[in-house]
Amino acid sequence: MKAEGLLTGFLIKERNSLVAKHVKGKNLIDVGCERGSLRAFIPKKINYTGADILPKERFRPMFRYLIGSIEKGLGKKE
Repeated sequence: MKAEGLLTGFLIKERNSLVAKHVKGKNLIDVGCERGSLRAFIPKKINYTGADILPKERFRPMFRYLIGSIEKGLGKKE
């Protein structure tokens, strides 16, 4: 199994399924989303926005994506 960062694919799925159980409301911003793997685990009716420092050119997000950091701010909408 290929490791992704510090977590294996299995652990990413486990973490995302646990987090998704606690999502409430109509909107969710996933800070530090990397490639947005959490999106697949939450209901489509929730407005999902991913935010990370990873340039959009490195992958093709199928969701609203903000590029930025805590130090520089989130503001570049992709």
